[in-house]
Formats: sequence, structure tokens, C-alpha cells
Amino acid sequence: MRGFSLVELLVATTLGLLLLAAIGAVFLATSRSQRENELISGMQDQARFAMLTLSRDLAMAGYWGGMLGTDNLLPNLEDLDVNNDVSSATQALAPGQDCGAAGQAWSFRFSRALEFRNHDSAAAVTDRWRCVGAQQPGTDAVALRRVSGRQTGALKLGDAEVRLRPYHYYLQTNATVGTLMRWGIDALTEPSALDQPRSAPMRFLRYYPRIYYVRDHSLQPGDGIPTLCRKELCPSGFDAGDGGESASCEPSSGTPGATGFFPECLAEGIED
Repeated sequence: MRGFSLVELLVATTLGLLLLAAIGAVFLATSRSQRENELISGMQDQARFAMLTLSRDLAMAGYWGGMLGTDNLLPNLEDLDVNNDVSSATQALAPGQDCGAAGQAWSFRFSRALEFRNHDSAAAVTDRWRCVGAQQPGTDAVALRRVSGRQTGALKLGDAEVRLRPYHYYLQTNATVGTLMRWGIDALTEPSALDQPRSAPMRFLRYYPRIYYVRDHSLQPGDGIPTLCRKELCPSGFDAGDGGESASCEPSSGTPGATGFFPECLAEGIED
């Protein structure tokens, strides 16, 4: 019935503060550990995705729809009009839109399925691929050419037309001979009789020239987050932006038929 003395109250308060401090320390340590675990898990996910993407593309490098080599892969140079389905891919991509060294066509050099640039090389990455910018110093780069493992369209015996995406680059092939072309402005079109193969059956496979590199930023220049990116060939709706790393591929808002290379970033935190 007497209540607490001042000494008892001070002791109880001190013990309570110590207990609260201990609980707070445990909570902060647990929260910090949880955040670190989430960061590590996210980093591992990024690494797995980067390795999966790279390994799939590298395994497919040099795939030409079942053709044994590129000797029978013939760009059609007979028609220079980029607005129909028989224009050759090499003529449909102007030299200024390509990614090779100045004055050189790179995208359709079919005999070189895989190219690698070591970080010790004296030549800069931009000397070989001028569309690559903001590369992380001291890192490697790899480029490849291939077609998709899954057909986009097919022309069977008796068919007169095939539907493909306008302006996209395709390999028309029967697994023996083939022509790389840029499709025209109409999705549903009859392939030209000048292209190889000249008769059905044939398949149409999307063409992918790609360059993988490590960029020195993620979303904004100067953010310091190294990121695995690749340069993709935009078949339509290309917007050059202010430079190579700000280019985009927006078919809904870009100019129809405009083409060029734009960056597609895949995974943050890839340092090398």
C-alpha cells in the first residue's frame, strides 16, 4: 500500500529501458539481416537470369534453320525497294543504321556467327561496334548472329500467302537454301518467286544480331550500377534519341519502318 520509492522507480525505469534497447537491437539486426538476404537473393536471381540468357543465345549462335553453314544463304540483291517483301536485308538496313565499324556492314556478315572482344584488347569496343556506348571500363563484349529456333510463319504446299510482322527481318528457308529478307509493309503477302527457296514448303525464322556488353549504369547515367545489356536490332518504330544508349524501339509511337540498334538491359549488378 506504500507504493514505490524514488530509488525503486529509477531502477525499474532503467531496467525497462535496457530491455527496450535489447529488443530494439534484436529487431534492427533481424531487419538488416532480412534486407541483406533479400539483396543476396535478388543478386543471385539476376545472375541466374543473365547466365540463362547468355547461355541460350550462345548455344544458338550460328543457327540458320537447319542449314549446314551459310554457303546457301543468299541475300536477295535484285530488289533495292525496302517497301516490299523481296528487298534484301542488307539493302534494307542503311550503313548509318548498322552497328559495325565506320564504313562496314556488320549485321549481315553471316559467316561470323560469334565475335568476342577481350577487355585487354587495344581496340575499344566502339571501334568494333559503334552503336555500343557507356561500356563499363575493363569489361568484355560478345556479339552473335542467329535465327529463332521457333518459326514465325510457314508456307505449306498449296498456300499462296503467309502472314508475318511488317518490316521484321526473316530467314526464308527449307533447311537447304535460304534468303534473308526484310518483310514489307503488309503482314499478309505472297513471297517473291525470286527468293530461295522458290517453292513451298518453307519456313520463316526471325533474325537476331545481338551484342552483349556491361554498361556503366542502369537507369540513369551516373547511378553507378553496372548492368548487363545487349544491343538489339529494332525492325520498326526505332527512335534514335539523344544517343546510342537512349535509343528505343517503340512500334506504337515510333516511325513505321525506321530501324536501328537500341539497348535492352537484362540484369543489374553484373560487374564483368
